[in-house]
Amino acid sequence: MRRRSATRAATTPSHSASPWGAQHDHHPRAPVGAIAPVAPEPVRRRSGIGGSPRVDLLPQALRVRQQQKRRRRLLRVAFAVVFALVVLATGGAFALNSAAQSSLTAAQDETLTLLTQQGQYADLKQVQERIALTEAAQAVGASPEVDWSSYLSTLRGTLPGGVTLTSVSVDSATATEGYEQPTVPLEGPRIATLNFTAMSPTLPDVPTWIDALATLPAFVDAVPNSVTLDESGAYVVDMTLHVGPDAYSGRFTPAEGGAK
Repeated sequence: MRRRSATRAATTPSHSASPWGAQHDHHPRAPVGAIAPVAPEPVRRRSGIGGSPRVDLLPQALRVRQQQKRRRRLLRVAFAVVFALVVLATGGAFALNSAAQSSLTAAQDETLTLLTQQGQYADLKQVQERIALTEAAQAVGASPEVDWSSYLSTLRGTLPGGVTLTSVSVDSATATEGYEQPTVPLEGPRIATLNFTAMSPTLPDVPTWIDALATLPAFVDAVPNSVTLDESGAYVVDMTLHVGPDAYSGRFTPAEGGAK
C-alpha cells in the first residue's frame, strides 16, 4: 500500500511544477499591497406596483454625460430657432424699408410732376386770383345794397286810398360804416331809416295805416311824427319807418356751398 501511494504521488503532476517550466495561472492575482476595485452597487428600480424589480447597471458618470448631451442638444435647437427669428426679423425690416423708400420716391416724383404742371398754368392761376379778388370786393361793396325801387313800390301799395307820397329820404349803412343802432330798449336792429311825407284829402286812420306798413319786408317799426292841415285843406302826414337787415338784396353774396 505504501508503494502504490508513492507511485501515484510520483506520477501525478503537481500544480507547482511542469515539464515546460512554471505553470501559467489563468487568473492573475493582484500585486501585494494593491487595493482591488470595487464594482458599483447596482441600482434596483421597481417597474411599478406588482411589477418585477429591475437593476440599472449604468454608471452614474455615464448617466450625467447623457444628460449633458441632451442639454447641449436643446441649446443648439434654441440657438437655431433664435437665429432663424433674427434672420426673419432682419429680412422683414429690410423689406419694409425698401417699400417705404419706394413710396417716398413715388411721392417725390408725383410732387415734382404737380409742380411742373402748376408752373405751366401759372398765368391761369393769376387770372383766377384776380377774379376771386374782384368778386370779394364786389360782395363787400354791395353788401349794404337794398333794392329801394322795389321797396318804395311796395310801400306805395300800403298807403290808404287817396293818399300819395310827396317826398322820401333814405338814411342807410355803407360798405365801410355800419348803421347806428338804437339805445332804447325793445327796439329791433335796423340798417336804414325812411322818412317820408304823404298827403291825404281826409284825416287818415294812422293806426290802421301802421298795421299796413307792418306787412312790408324787413319792417322794424314805424313812428308818425306829425299830421298837419295845409292851406289847401289836405292833411300832410310825416312818418319815420325803420328797415331791418332782411332788406339786403344780397346779389353778390355767395350762397352756401360755394354757388353764386
